[in-house]
Amino acid sequence: LKSYGQVTGITNIVAPATYAKLVNDNYILYVTAQGTEKNRLVAHKVASGGTAKTENLSSSAYGLTAQASGSNLYIYTATMDGNVHKVEFDGSTFSASNTVNVSGQVKIPPVLSKDGNFLYVMTQNGKLYKIDTSSFSSANLQIQLGGEFTVPMAMDENGYLYALNSSGVLYKINAGTEVHVSTGLTSTDSAGVLIDGDGYIYVFGGGKVFVFSSNSNSLLNMTPGGYSITGQQITTTPAIVKGRDGVTYVIVPSSANGYSGKITILAFNPTAGTLTVEKEWNI
Repeated sequence: LKSYGQVTGITNIVAPATYAKLVNDNYILYVTAQGTEKNRLVAHKVASGGTAKTENLSSSAYGLTAQASGSNLYIYTATMDGNVHKVEFDGSTFSASNTVNVSGQVKIPPVLSKDGNFLYVMTQNGKLYKIDTSSFSSANLQIQLGGEFTVPMAMDENGYLYALNSSGVLYKINAGTEVHVSTGLTSTDSAGVLIDGDGYIYVFGGGKVFVFSSNSNSLLNMTPGGYSITGQQITTTPAIVKGRDGVTYVIVPSSANGYSGKITILAFNPTAGTLTVEKEWNI
């Protein structure tokens, strides 16, 4: 393990970082949700004694997205005061932040379209906005969804967005229209939606895992019973990897009470509609 140092004034990071490459240098990018300290956007160079640059944010933030273009990184985040920020980073300095306001607090990372031309922002009260990343001058309301949204969204290869509300309803959104389905989750904890290389959609919460398939106008539960990690909560987004054997594995970290937890590796069989344990251990 290598230590890259502690950044001055950073006391509370509650969202996963983003890894980005700019020319020949690699960076870990993250945002903060702090009380007494100012909230920051941080670009921390991945190198021994790597330097860190910070930019003040207007309020607490819960994730970001970034895209490299030429000699700059374009970084996007949204904050709890309803501001969406666009910041350029050239490896040594941040540009002044451009901001657009949306009508509501934002507690999940924004999502970039595949071509990088549009940014999608979901407010905590279910308003989905679309912002042109070039002009970055206004936010267009696309749709109003039901419920509260506090876990990260996902986008598939066709540009469909998937969002999960706190009561366990999964939404599929495209061009201002949506289909939705109740997932079977009793709570969503803090785990975001994931999509694997075959297009299956994974949702997590309350120690349970469910998998859905999607076509143009429906969402189908592939695992009606789901899989339950007894006594656990899934409080961060898991990971998915396709094994050399062609099997899709879901790596699920979970916690029981803040002092103990598990790592569970599940294998997904789409034909049988099952999630089976390959390995599990206590941590």
